[in-house]
Amino acid sequence: MIKPPTDISSMSCSTFSTAPFLITKPRRANDMFRCRILTKFVTANRLRLPQRPLGTATSVYPPNKTARQTLIHSGSNNARAGILCHQLPRHLVAKRHLSGREPIAGMKTADVQNYHLDKGGRVLAVEWNDGTESRFHSLWLRYNCQCDRCRQHASNQRVVDVTAIPDTLTIQDVNVTEGGDVFVTCTEEDHTIELDTTFLKSHCYSRKSRDAKRKAMAPTYRLSGEVQTLSYEEMDSSEQGFYKWLKAINEDGMCLLKGVPTELGYLKKVVERIGPVQATMYGEIFDVVETPEPTNAAYSNVSLAFHMDQQVYEAAPGLQFLHCIRFDDSVTGGETTFVDMFHTAEEFRRKYPDEFRSLTRLPCTFDRIHFSRDNPVYKRNRKPHFVLNDSDDIVAVNWHPGMEGPLSIPEEDVDSYYHAYQIFAKMVNNSPTYKQIRFRPGDLITFNNRRMAHGRNAFKQSAGGVRHLQGAYVDIDSFKSKTQVLSLAVGDGGLVKRVGSHCWD
Repeated sequence: MIKPPTDISSMSCSTFSTAPFLITKPRRANDMFRCRILTKFVTANRLRLPQRPLGTATSVYPPNKTARQTLIHSGSNNARAGILCHQLPRHLVAKRHLSGREPIAGMKTADVQNYHLDKGGRVLAVEWNDGTESRFHSLWLRYNCQCDRCRQHASNQRVVDVTAIPDTLTIQDVNVTEGGDVFVTCTEEDHTIELDTTFLKSHCYSRKSRDAKRKAMAPTYRLSGEVQTLSYEEMDSSEQGFYKWLKAINEDGMCLLKGVPTELGYLKKVVERIGPVQATMYGEIFDVVETPEPTNAAYSNVSLAFHMDQQVYEAAPGLQFLHCIRFDDSVTGGETTFVDMFHTAEEFRRKYPDEFRSLTRLPCTFDRIHFSRDNPVYKRNRKPHFVLNDSDDIVAVNWHPGMEGPLSIPEEDVDSYYHAYQIFAKMVNNSPTYKQIRFRPGDLITFNNRRMAHGRNAFKQSAGGVRHLQGAYVDIDSFKSKTQVLSLAVGDGGLVKRVGSHCWD
């Protein structure tokens, strides 16, 4: 068995080309973070081979294949529930299990108690040592084959021609090795499917496994107390502080940073720690300040009802950032308000199920038609206020009364739509998740625009007082990805909570 090095900091690609893992030396400054991810992973883990043979043919391998060792983590609750904990960036780990995937936390390489074929060879049933059972259809196994012919491991993309896969596959033989590798052959095709027990366990699609994942990703709610607050210095000084900020946004929907430099345009530096700035018709960085002829109601001093920005876009902005540059004491009003739309939508469903269904079925017309601006726009997007997945979980909320155009639905549904709409609008205005903030210069509020609705109290600038914020967006997928990576690197390795991205997970 190959032994891990005692000093991983001295490893190089050439030194350990045959080891079960290797670390690439940092080539750029930001590569130091990537190396720290793997260093943390390796030092927290151990190498192990199962002590007992498993399966019917532990010595049978396809040509040029040998058993693999696997990195084993000491575990999180998510893993013990059979939930997939996402892999590390692939460029950090070169040689892996046949699946090309990192094992989930707490998984042993050979946790199989027994297995057998069912449905005339169309299903592989696996009994695990923890007492659970998984059932994998032959076509599912084939489409997820991890061999070099089916998957390009450098890019982690499937490259097999799916049209060449037979419509029906009957499993002929299954071999599970001591290292946990799984080889499956079928009668209709001359191909050996390569997977491993870790991949199978973590991607189990039994009802129990899917329910456990749903529970882990369900949003949590903060119904009382102040908005979570961090100093900008704490957030910016370490990956742990950065993750603390993102985790607060993911769990509570928002987080307030204090002490951010008030230099104009500094916001872009903060945003780009998560991902590229998401540009809209208002540009990348926009100034929220009272103007004589506003192109948006936000650029005036009127009150703003609760809304979620830019619903006219197919992909509405993900995170929204509002950075306080100036907010003089002589300004009266102008406080920013927030409510959690996930919580409000769930309460609406619980109290008014029929009305809730109406707003999942009937589309609202969001539009932004404005020709008297430097860059005229004509944007229109019809979509329902609530989007559900196959388990009836709310995966998206769409709400912006100020950017709604004329309703266009069947005549018989108009009254029921407006009846449901009015009830929900009143619940939004009276939500127990209501929060209000009067910014101070250097404050930066970051909130999930796919989850939180925000508004503003009307304000008056007197005695030369000024209220000036700068705003920006980042797409929801960049936020979700960055949060998950940091959860693995410096957090507990758990799955991110649902973010309202329309993803059915």
